[in-house]
Amino acid sequence: MTPLYPFQADAVAKIAADQQVYLGFDPGLGKSRTAIHAAKKRAARRILVICPAIGRVVWEQQCALWAPGVPVTTVTGIADLPKLRNPGFVLVTYGLLSQRDSPYVAAINKGPGYDMTVLDEAAAVKNPGANRTKAILGKMLPRLGYVLPMSGTPAPNHAGELFPILKALYPDALLDGSGKHMNQWLFEDTFCKVVTKKFGGGPQIRTIEGSKNMAALRARLHGFMLRVRKEDVLTELPPIRFDIVPLGVKTDGIPDIPSGLSDDELLKWLSGATASQSAMRIRHLLGAAKVEPAVEYIDEFLAGLSPDKKVLVFAHHADVIAGLVRGLSGHTPMAITGATGPTDRSTLVHAFLNQPIRRLLIANIQAAGTGLTLVGPNCKCSDVIFVEPTYSPADNVQAACRVHRIGQKEAVVARFLTAHGTIDDRIQSILARKAQDFSALFN
Repeated sequence: MTPLYPFQADAVAKIAADQQVYLGFDPGLGKSRTAIHAAKKRAARRILVICPAIGRVVWEQQCALWAPGVPVTTVTGIADLPKLRNPGFVLVTYGLLSQRDSPYVAAINKGPGYDMTVLDEAAAVKNPGANRTKAILGKMLPRLGYVLPMSGTPAPNHAGELFPILKALYPDALLDGSGKHMNQWLFEDTFCKVVTKKFGGGPQIRTIEGSKNMAALRARLHGFMLRVRKEDVLTELPPIRFDIVPLGVKTDGIPDIPSGLSDDELLKWLSGATASQSAMRIRHLLGAAKVEPAVEYIDEFLAGLSPDKKVLVFAHHADVIAGLVRGLSGHTPMAITGATGPTDRSTLVHAFLNQPIRRLLIANIQAAGTGLTLVGPNCKCSDVIFVEPTYSPADNVQAACRVHRIGQKEAVVARFLTAHGTIDDRIQSILARKAQDFSALFN
């Protein structure tokens, strides 16, 4: 097992010492692994993990990887209510806790308490009036044990979104000059740009248009907010890392592959070196199965990044790329395929490099995996997502290196999305491992 990075080990030590912290690591810096090791260090027997629906499969994989032998229970419906009492890691989504008079909230409150609770993507409880916020940070709080919130974007819109977490977990940050705790409105008035607006003929509405007094707020959060950015820990990270992200998919109709193949034989068979129509069909079926969950994952991923960060996505089949573009239309994605002419290609690359609104580029590896430099002073992109990689590890490294160029100021993380529960688990693991080995050998 690879050792923790120093910043991860520091966070684990603080959590084990019962210091209340918020893991504000950038995406790709191992928040989940840090939380799992912290739970082990605290000798926690029952750990509740509350996460977005898209993160459930990822947590199953991470728990199995970093805490082998510890039971992992996933709660997905009413029939699973008794499982909330299980030992080990218990995974539940924010959606189940968002229901009015949620039976899951009631079951947690009536059951044995947890030793530790992880709030993954804790910005989900930024709205004080939301059912999930009132349930998690109110009704359920006495049953949750040590609560560890974590997110790469703790307050995605303005500082006022930190208020519910601070009130519940770190009220010292809310103390005013007289030793009393600020209420929500006073906190917003102090650290947010608050205006009143009239929409149409309606009444004046209190509106927040950003944050202010950030230096003073950072001082209040010192020791609580463990903010780690990729550019802060470049010396601790490899220059490029290849990870696996499992996706929940519908596995019906995806056939098995020939058994008994070694890793190299499997890649050779899949690459078409044996002219197998079956291999080509499997590749297409796997790509199509990943479109919908990949859209959900990339949408959540972009929401978790700071607004100035961009993402590069690679796929292979035209219909898979088209499905990604449609599903992610809210992010104004751009696509480069084999049908993209030189002039349009140049225009799209220029837009990705220079236009803040153009945060997402979806590309065919053959069309954009070489010959492009996607690094520039106005383009902060260090995250690459492979929905459909090639079966050549070297080509995948070349593609990821579109953002691993001179001028890159952050460590690059390339993620291989896998159709969990299918042969794709093995395929993507092989490709990620071989890409990492290739990168380490030649870079």
